[in-house]
Amino acid sequence: MRQSRDAGPDRYGMTITVSAFLHGGSRAMTVRGRDWDEVIGKASIWIVSTLLPVTRAGRLPPWRHWWGRELRPELYQAYQEATDLGRAGRHHEASER
Repeated sequence: MRQSRDAGPDRYGMTITVSAFLHGGSRAMTVRGRDWDEVIGKASIWIVSTLLPVTRAGRLPPWRHWWGRELRPELYQAYQEATDLGRAGRHHEASER
């Protein structure tokens, strides 16, 4: 569901629901941002961090220790940022992530 406000720093928002057909459960989260790009970025990080620990990909490195556990979106985002920095040759900054 798309949401917007007339004013404020985080005037755009979206509510996301991930449903598990196998287990019958679901999780929902509302993310907000200053523009739609920020909202979609936050939503995608949350979706992947929710699905990764319960999918086949979550059983592979570097995520296998997180399989079946809760993976905080902040951790997944930091990993992605570090990977991008490493690919750009900025290894010192990547290791700080």
